[in-house]
Amino acid sequence: MRDARLRNWLFRFGDNLIVQLTASIPATNGSWAATKAAYRLLDAQSVTPEAIRAAHQHAARTRIAAQSTTLVRLFRSHRTGCY
Repeated sequence: MRDARLRNWLFRFGDNLIVQLTASIPATNGSWAATKAAYRLLDAQSVTPEAIRAAHQHAARTRIAAQSTTLVRLFRSHRTGCY
């Protein structure tokens, strides 16, 4: 996601959702302005699952690169049996 504003809103929106996983979008945002921004974010054509994943991967790589030691935990998929 190249638009920094959208990327920042995406992370803010994600942080709000993580805190209240079962709440509605208006309940997680706390104000009408933030709720409206969340709906605009979801309606933006540049906000696709691929763009969200790429933004997340970029942020994770940046955080990992800043660390002197990185621990990696692998998860096994119950569907494929792969690690």
